[in-house]
Amino acid sequence: MKKKRSDIWVIYAIVLIIGAIIFIFALDARRVKYEPIALNASNTILGSMTYLGDLPWSVSEYKLRAILVCNGLKIFVTDNQDYGTIALGCGYYIAQDVELIPKPDFIKGEGYIRFQKESIE
Repeated sequence: MKKKRSDIWVIYAIVLIIGAIIFIFALDARRVKYEPIALNASNTILGSMTYLGDLPWSVSEYKLRAILVCNGLKIFVTDNQDYGTIALGCGYYIAQDVELIPKPDFIKGEGYIRFQKESIE
């Protein structure tokens, strides 16, 4: 009886490992398929935006990273939130130590932009 129980655990472990390998390959195949689409979408959003000027402070002084101006609506950016199609054709003011970067989502095949604090290297 003891031998049979350990055999079941071995079979269970093998099935679990095979399932994990299949999942990893499927995820990678999806990434390869959607990578150019997501990258293109991110760059399209980034290219459609208009730089309006600098904010007179840095992120170390205030939390406000940027102000998005879309159709007269002002969106105040204070964190690492990603912005998708809502940012198409918008203008922006940006704080001094913040950069606007594309953030493609390879899993979903969608593009985003992010106002990220510049890293000091």
